[in-house]
Amino acid sequence: MSSIPPNSSRAADVRFLSPEEHAAISDAHTVASGFFDRNPANQVERFGAMAHVYSTFESRSHLEDPKPMARGI
Repeated sequence: MSSIPPNSSRAADVRFLSPEEHAAISDAHTVASGFFDRNPANQVERFGAMAHVYSTFESRSHLEDPKPMARGI
């Protein structure tokens, strides 16, 4: 596996966003595309002071679609 050496003359492809800025950009794209995502269930597992939340999701192109185009955890 080869790696690309660093190039200090190239501008970085990084943009720092606040959570509010990210939500505003994300909402604009999802509204424009008609994308709909919902979270039908969460499961929390705890071990001492640590917790992990498994979140399931269903994605649809439109809210009225009878079947999701994707599902996952």
